[in-house]
Amino acid sequence: MIKTAIAMVLGSVIVFYGNLIPERHWIAYLPVLLLFAFLVPGYRFLITLFAACLWAGLWVQQSLDTRLAADFDNRIVRISGVIADIPERKNQSVRFLLKPDSIEGYVKPLPETIRLSWYRTRRLLHAGERWQLQVKLRVPYGYQNPGGFDYERWLFVKGIGATGYVKPSSFNRGMGVSPFSIIDQWRSGIKQGIDRQCSECNNNGLIKALAIGYRADINPRHRQLLQDTGTAHLLAISGLHIGIISALFFYVGRFLWRFYFHRFEYSRLQFSATLAICAGLIYAALAGFSLPTVRALIMLAVIFLAFNFRTSVNLLNSIAIAVIVILIFDPLSVGSSSFWLSISALLLIAFAQYRMTNQPQRWKQIVILQLLFSLLFVPISIVLFDQLNPASFFANIIAIPLVSLVIVPLDMLGSLISGFDWVFTEWLFRASDLLLSLLLDYLQLLLNSGLAAVHYGGIPFIALCLSTMGLLILMMPAGFPGRKPALLLVVLPLLWQRTELEFGAYQLTVLDVGMGTSAVIQTGQHSLVYDFGPGNAQGFSSAQWVLKPYLRYQGIKDPDLLIISHVDQDHSGGFYSYLANHDPAKLVTGTPLEVVEKFNLARPVRSCHGYPKWRWDGVDFEFLSLPVKSTTSINNRSCVLKVSGYDSALLAGDIESEQEQRLLEALPEKLSASVLVVPHHGSSTSSTLQFLRAVKPEFSLFTVGKNNRWGFPKPEVLVNYREVNSQILRTDEQGAISVFSSATGLRLEVHRQPGSKIWY
Repeated sequence: MIKTAIAMVLGSVIVFYGNLIPERHWIAYLPVLLLFAFLVPGYRFLITLFAACLWAGLWVQQSLDTRLAADFDNRIVRISGVIADIPERKNQSVRFLLKPDSIEGYVKPLPETIRLSWYRTRRLLHAGERWQLQVKLRVPYGYQNPGGFDYERWLFVKGIGATGYVKPSSFNRGMGVSPFSIIDQWRSGIKQGIDRQCSECNNNGLIKALAIGYRADINPRHRQLLQDTGTAHLLAISGLHIGIISALFFYVGRFLWRFYFHRFEYSRLQFSATLAICAGLIYAALAGFSLPTVRALIMLAVIFLAFNFRTSVNLLNSIAIAVIVILIFDPLSVGSSSFWLSISALLLIAFAQYRMTNQPQRWKQIVILQLLFSLLFVPISIVLFDQLNPASFFANIIAIPLVSLVIVPLDMLGSLISGFDWVFTEWLFRASDLLLSLLLDYLQLLLNSGLAAVHYGGIPFIALCLSTMGLLILMMPAGFPGRKPALLLVVLPLLWQRTELEFGAYQLTVLDVGMGTSAVIQTGQHSLVYDFGPGNAQGFSSAQWVLKPYLRYQGIKDPDLLIISHVDQDHSGGFYSYLANHDPAKLVTGTPLEVVEKFNLARPVRSCHGYPKWRWDGVDFEFLSLPVKSTTSINNRSCVLKVSGYDSALLAGDIESEQEQRLLEALPEKLSASVLVVPHHGSSTSSTLQFLRAVKPEFSLFTVGKNNRWGFPKPEVLVNYREVNSQILRTDEQGAISVFSSATGLRLEVHRQPGSKIWY
């Protein structure tokens, strides 16, 4: 059974991560392979592996078939369907999942789920309601950056085949409630009950997250605190919660059986196991049967059903059966980090059970198990989250039992009776709120002690695999061969150092932030940020979701210089979130007065116009500035940065033809550059042919968003770049673009390569 599970996992991984999708006609051989696996035991592993590849490939093909067709991308259509989960409301907008049953004019298989936003609406949407809507649909798409969140992959794993937003129309109206969405309606009612009875709770958002898996209302500060202390897994109703709740009710069942239910024909073990499964099932229903909870239910069902049928239970075989069942029903689970975290945790528990059979003291077992968890999750945390949390041991040893054994049962009981406006219900939520406040205070104390997250971005995957192997060897009994050398494998990721750029070399990375600009330039020992992309003070920030993760991935803690080319929102908006944790003293901009006013800065900001040139590690930096006139537009005051090493690069901000002409007249000898970050995103007001002939760019990088409303880059502008034989690269098509300049010449890397991932 264990070998079969390993073969199933390997087959799914090969398809998902190796982008090896079998041809459709191979699927016909699947029944034959399964028959051979049964008849030929000697080749069962290889046959199962191949069968798993075919099965995973079938799922991938089906998922791709149900993605929105390309000819419907960015198209306005009328659709109808059922709201599939509790809608997330913020201000006057709402985001929700829709299970469509019709799309006007659509003849291909419908997307399984559509993720929609409805802006500037006061309408109250609820789970389980049927709606007809006029929407603009889009093919799943997300920014692609090193170290960043892969939104496209997340959509693919979740089975979301299209995104879009609701258009204002008289066609938009509710059509009643679907009779097949009782659980979603129940959860929606519980959310309203919590909001009603816990409206003044300080941790209302966390209570809803732990009770029904609704995380939209979590305070961003709380979310960040949990992430920094390695307790972010507590935000979701996970397999750990389901397991502990079931175990708790298992022991409650033993107690109840002794005092009353012993008179029935069920044995104590059978009664307790049945109660445990029911408790896990109810709590999973509260979470909407999310994938982690379904996995936990499968695992519990295998173990507790074995109890019910009085069959001996082997934990490793139970894990193997659970993995097989999960991958039969959803082979794409291997693309979810929660799958790997859950399986790793279960394997560790099985291993700890084996190691601690001779350890009679329960408190020592708990401490040893927690220590093993902390050690094993060092490489896992690095590969999944690019960080290591020294505080996580001290945080989790308190947080896990407090949340799982006390807070979650309080929230669960409160949720089940939230439909009744009883004082007792409010007391339950108040008690949960108090305990959560105490826990957050404890976590903040840990964070203030200096045990913050340490980021280890960019560590080679093979180093993390070797480290995990070393940990497993160290956990083996005394006398196991290779335990001392294994210690070197364990610390391998922590000793890894990024290869430094040579003297005179630099790396320019233009990030994919949609319709805006953000770039990072690195030399051997220094770095700078040029623009922060779009964003605002309350909502989305490209600096938060793109720039900061990239800096962590590159191991950059604090850039030496911050540049806002000019105050326009698509270049400076992300600075709102960046400013919250950084000193603006290093800031330089082309529009200092406007930047000070926009961000309410306490002191003046230096202007890039007249800023002295400088050298870092053999690379020269210079702002190509001209005297600023009172009539000069905001765009034409953009900082134009020239970088000169083995090769040169020119970052032109949003300058337009007028400023291009001024530069041609005043500084023609300084314009030549191998790489040009295109002025004004390819607007028709910029990139004149005369300017491009002076620059002579070998590579031209366009910072544009997909299907942007301005139609950038303009077709006539692209003609100009082709006229000077420049290679065109676009962030909406290639994702983040990195240029490496060294003694060996220019080298380019793009983060989005069509066909390199199954979800592209």
